[in-house]
Amino acid sequence: MKSFNENDQNLMVATKAFGMGIDKPNIRYTIHINHPSSIESYVQEAGRCGRDKKHAISYVLYDPTEFIEFTIDKINDIRYLMGDEDPTWLERYINKFVLADDIPALCKYNNCTKEQTDKILDIIRKQGFLENIDKDINLWFHNNSFRGLFKEKVILVELTDRIINAKPTLLTEIQAKLRDEAGNEDVCLKIDTRKNAVKIVSEEDNNKQYGYIFLDSLRPTYNYLGFEYSLCSYISNCLIQILQSYEDYSPKTLMRPLEGEDNITEVYIRQWHMLTKTAMQVLLFLGRIMFNKILKVLKLQSKRKFLLYLRNRDGKISMRTDTESWI
Repeated sequence: MKSFNENDQNLMVATKAFGMGIDKPNIRYTIHINHPSSIESYVQEAGRCGRDKKHAISYVLYDPTEFIEFTIDKINDIRYLMGDEDPTWLERYINKFVLADDIPALCKYNNCTKEQTDKILDIIRKQGFLENIDKDINLWFHNNSFRGLFKEKVILVELTDRIINAKPTLLTEIQAKLRDEAGNEDVCLKIDTRKNAVKIVSEEDNNKQYGYIFLDSLRPTYNYLGFEYSLCSYISNCLIQILQSYEDYSPKTLMRPLEGEDNITEVYIRQWHMLTKTAMQVLLFLGRIMFNKILKVLKLQSKRKFLLYLRNRDGKISMRTDTESWI
């Protein structure tokens, strides 16, 4: 390590944990033998190089080699799809691993014709029997980092909710109690002020409901359930018992923060700022349209001369004439 830090040695082989502790400015490249678990991990690991703000390269090794494991199920499927040309010799290779590039040679060794070999290869590919470890890891990395449009929308909704409701409310406290009581971290509570009710929805998919409770009478309803009735009934009854332990569980009280200023006031302030910003954007847009129309009119009068008033740095005003070229 000392030789590496003092530039006497130009290569360091290290585990991920040890490598993350290296803070050397002039590392020009990193090579990842194992795939990172997420984009954030990759950025951190690749950030070991180029810390002097000069060009650096980060490599991730990838092996495109495909192979097949001849399990008994795969062999039976191949033999069935081959029909009369049943390759019984495949039973000699049960639980063996064979590279995709070696399958033609294996078929030839067992006296298969070219047509039979091509048919076996076609079956293996169409049935998805070929595997690639690095490809599977990459797919896991992609699915772990990019969980789809719906998940991104859920994250945006949660982020927006946290921005608007910056302080924890009584509803947040009740939701935490409900999760502990029901043993379900997926339940999420939403206030419906129009119907004076609380909606119990799935945090993962807000379109799925566990139940709907009217706050004036603590009466549950199960019209649009997204889960089994027994589960929804249990969760709804747990919430009713929790609400009964409070003196006031009106929507206004439930949305009141546990401490600090009223969230509703903060929402109005943020909405006012957003409205003002939107109005300014609309005015700028209309201004651009008017300006473009003025330019079109001026271009139609290209033969006329225009007076340009210019103020120099000394504050003096001068005047010159010019034609359409300045437009």
